[in-house]
Amino acid sequence: MCVALPMKIVEVVDAQAKTVRIVPDATTASDRAGAEVVSAVLVTDEGEALEDLVGGWGIAHAGFLVSRLDEAEARSRLAIFAAMDGADDPLAALLDDELLGETRSPPPGRD
Repeated sequence: MCVALPMKIVEVVDAQAKTVRIVPDATTASDRAGAEVVSAVLVTDEGEALEDLVGGWGIAHAGFLVSRLDEAEARSRLAIFAAMDGADDPLAALLDDELLGETRSPPPGRD
């Protein structure tokens, strides 16, 4: 997962290897990612219990958790992803067109 999508930390997979299982939020992100096992070595301090991460949120990239988020920050970021999915959102339409290589005329009054 490499789009800064907040993922919920649901279990410690291997305490010695410092790996955890992360899952996407079921209400806003389940179509964007699946469960993954990632290393938490970059976001834990020496002696910190890995179990303390369970129930928290993080951002993963290239098989590593690269940051930890509190619930409010994770929900805020997930809301941005949900807003980009909105059919009436001109930004979402513009992003979709850019990704597809299509161009459209600007809306009236915005040229």
